[in-house]
Amino acid sequence: MKSSYFFTSIWFNLALSTVIWSTMVMAVPHVAHISMNGLRAMIEFNTGESSVEINVTLGCESCVSDSDQFTWNVHQNPMLYDREEPCSSNYVGSVFMTGSGNLADTHGNLTGAQLNAGSVTFTDNSINFQGQTSLSGRAIVFEKVSDTTQRYCASIRPVEAVRTAVATFQYPVAGTVVFRQLMGENDAADTSIYVDLDVTAAPLQSRNLTWQIKSNGGVTFDMTLDQQCQSVNDENIYDLTSEFGYLNVETISNHVFYYFIDPNLSLEGENSVLDMSLVLSDITGTSVACPTIRELTPKTIYSYVSSKNISGTVTFSQRSPWDHTTIRVDIQNLQSLIGGYHVHEYPIPPRYFESDNLADVNSVAGHFNPYGITDFPDPTVGTEDQYEIGDISNKFGYLTDLDSINESYTDWNMPLFGTNSIVGRSIVLHLNSDGSRYAYGQIGYPSLVKTVIVDFKAPVTGSIIMRQDANDPLADASVFVDIANVDGTSTVDHNWHVHIQKIDNDYLADEGRCLANEGHYNPFNVDLDNNYSECSPSNPRRCEAGDFSGKHGQLDISATLHTSDGKFFFTDIQLPLSGVYSIDERSVVIHDKDSGAGRLACHDTFEVLSKTVSTTIWTDTTVSGSIVFEQKGLHDPPEISVDIRGLANLANGWHVHVLPVPYEENEDGVCSLTLGHFNPFNIVGSPAVATLDLYEVGDLSGKFETLEDRTSFQDVFTDQTMTLRGPRSIDGRSIVVHRDDETGSRWSCTTLEKVLDDESFGVEASATFDQDAVAGSITFRQTHQGNDYLGDTTIDSALDLPDNSVSNWSVLDTTEVSECNLSSEVYDPFNVQDDTAQCSLARQGQCIVGNLGGKHDSIPDGGALFTDTNLPLIGQTPIIGRVLRLKIGDDIYCSQIQPLKEQGVEMTLSFPAAVDFDPYDFRSALSEGVENLEMWQIVVSSDSYPSPSNSECQTIAFWVIGSNVEDLEGDITEATDLGDYSPMECSEGLQPVKVRPRPFNLG
Repeated sequence: MKSSYFFTSIWFNLALSTVIWSTMVMAVPHVAHISMNGLRAMIEFNTGESSVEINVTLGCESCVSDSDQFTWNVHQNPMLYDREEPCSSNYVGSVFMTGSGNLADTHGNLTGAQLNAGSVTFTDNSINFQGQTSLSGRAIVFEKVSDTTQRYCASIRPVEAVRTAVATFQYPVAGTVVFRQLMGENDAADTSIYVDLDVTAAPLQSRNLTWQIKSNGGVTFDMTLDQQCQSVNDENIYDLTSEFGYLNVETISNHVFYYFIDPNLSLEGENSVLDMSLVLSDITGTSVACPTIRELTPKTIYSYVSSKNISGTVTFSQRSPWDHTTIRVDIQNLQSLIGGYHVHEYPIPPRYFESDNLADVNSVAGHFNPYGITDFPDPTVGTEDQYEIGDISNKFGYLTDLDSINESYTDWNMPLFGTNSIVGRSIVLHLNSDGSRYAYGQIGYPSLVKTVIVDFKAPVTGSIIMRQDANDPLADASVFVDIANVDGTSTVDHNWHVHIQKIDNDYLADEGRCLANEGHYNPFNVDLDNNYSECSPSNPRRCEAGDFSGKHGQLDISATLHTSDGKFFFTDIQLPLSGVYSIDERSVVIHDKDSGAGRLACHDTFEVLSKTVSTTIWTDTTVSGSIVFEQKGLHDPPEISVDIRGLANLANGWHVHVLPVPYEENEDGVCSLTLGHFNPFNIVGSPAVATLDLYEVGDLSGKFETLEDRTSFQDVFTDQTMTLRGPRSIDGRSIVVHRDDETGSRWSCTTLEKVLDDESFGVEASATFDQDAVAGSITFRQTHQGNDYLGDTTIDSALDLPDNSVSNWSVLDTTEVSECNLSSEVYDPFNVQDDTAQCSLARQGQCIVGNLGGKHDSIPDGGALFTDTNLPLIGQTPIIGRVLRLKIGDDIYCSQIQPLKEQGVEMTLSFPAAVDFDPYDFRSALSEGVENLEMWQIVVSSDSYPSPSNSECQTIAFWVIGSNVEDLEGDITEATDLGDYSPMECSEGLQPVKVRPRPFNLG
């Protein structure tokens, strides 16, 4: 290490910096780009041996008048664009007098006449760009003499790339210390240090802290803050207290920024402090916070436009929040149709119907405009801050009369970091003729993300989807809300928070709802007793990590799901989705309307795992290999990996077809029974060249490549129009390879099945029918993940319906086929009661759970496959054990939904009559009392079951599900200690626990 890394005095370092200034190679040129309030100017600083030449050049026409005058000074701190008033002295500090930053005093005010005449040049002998008095990184501020509220500013930056590193603090102080150094100087360049910290934990008072950089024994995100400090080694690597004095950290209300330049601290080379710990200690020497100094990774994100025959990419890149964003627009086949294009608020939604416009106001809302700008200059005339953040076309020019564009732009007001980030939102291209929304693209994420979801059931339905870098819980997290009231009413001003515990059996209770979730999640012990009103969207660090309403504002709940009234999108700077402080496997609670404190709705937070669907057995074994579809997030486009062989130059088309392969038919024409291509949006034809949305969803050869003249085929594709999740999923359907003959006959086919990881279990249940009017089965399949998340339910109807279709079908609120009739109640565990106005394929959360006809319409003869997003087979509201009713013509046919024999067994258990039976408590007691039996494996389909005449006991029937069901059957039979539900004999000869024979399904 350098000798200066040990305990050198501040006086020695000041002297050293003077020596460096006089003997080193001249500092790299610096520049400040002002682009603000209609003024564009470039201020260049070119260092000579003993002076600095300053060139000021105006970059706009008629933006200043000759009579205007401006003071111009360098201020103490850097300027960050992502603020409503970035030039405020609250942020940039006072004039940097120590470094001779008072340029107006030295060189006089700048006049409009000077600026309009051309570049203005000054020579300055008192400023420098090395050592502790360097101007590097600080803000230069122009202030209009006639109106001091008119300020224009920018940071003075090296013309070459800068490396950025950040130490993020969470307790007892919160905020960041940012280190920046010119790249490629091999530790010779100065490092700037920007301190932005607040005291957030009790006692809420100013703290004087020492700060040192120390090595550590390795720090991971699975370590608590205390453990991170315990991993720190004792010896100081670099003592910042000796360099700059104690660090005085104030509360939010007295916030102070600090900015230092250190000529001896390095972020690269053998003396790099990256991955070391920045340790803050109190006056006793006790470490209070020890975060790691981590390099900040630059962000690049892409929006792939592929719709309406317009295709291309819009790329956004930003090195750090202190740097501009570069926008690269590369779009083809605009056909002179497009005018404006913008970043919109919300991500592109899934497509449900042929008539859907995925860029309409209910889908993506308006332009991204967090500062509420309503009055802006003509196109390209103003500076970026004068337009909505998302208004690319007004900032840089419309696409009018263009067939293609390939341009790059510099935008100082298009953040990829922080609360106003565009990451995860969308791009919309508007028609020039009438401004209507035409083509679109999803804006992606800069890295692999972890997705955490909250699926609300009742009385609120919908979801909250949170996404964050999978390996960095300190990174920005996006939060997308899409919710509605189940009953079709609209309400406003709901508080919402992450709570500590997962839901219990009170999440639907009339009284005491969601109390089991306990309090707000506050892992960093933010002080709640003193001035918690300081928590706000502008001060999110003062909020509990789980206080969504404090950080982002209250929620309004729409009457109808998937409308802009019930959608919100936020970027959260303190929401860990991984690591020891993760909000995963907790819960979110929505409170009562009108700022009420009562708890309205709650549900658990679950990680969404990548979903993979793969081909299985090929019917003609000449064809071999696999086609694998993988979808990482909920709405990410699937990646299609193709590796098939044995084609022998005989194949051509390959498609996803509607139905799975009925292997049991065992006949040559079995591929013909898979029906046609999967085409939910009724696309006609297969164009030679087009964007993916103009093909049938299942037309893989049309979208990508045919199999013509191939013996094998290996490739990887991405399909933005296909999904493995939701109502239009391809899961459970089939792939058909067609021959290269005149008719494109079907050669070989295979069913697409979900690939399960070791911790997941595929639950299957079916209802069978054997009558003249209906014969066959309806099979329900759902995956239980290792984290208890239940995926979509696939419904495979393999019914022979000689004379008619099933006009209506429902799951009933009964376990007895004998109780099935036209007036039987449809299973409605969430008390929807009337779903006629809201229920549809797209809004299944607003449907009665058992209303399958309302969600999926009728069942045709010849088979059908549906995907249901609101039909749990197991859990607290299961359909296993209940009765499925089909209406065909004027008749009804009924059958009990039973798990496959190899998966499930029905049992009964008798226990004291005095016990107030609760299905949740029963399942909990049974899982705790029987080894290797998990709660999800127990299915209770009814609150009661007819008991023997002995009044001292009651008997309940339940199902046990799982791959270990045979072992569990014996273990449960022998169980004795189940708490309140411990088995008892009700009458002589009657076993307290037994396997119940399967009832006969009456059709």
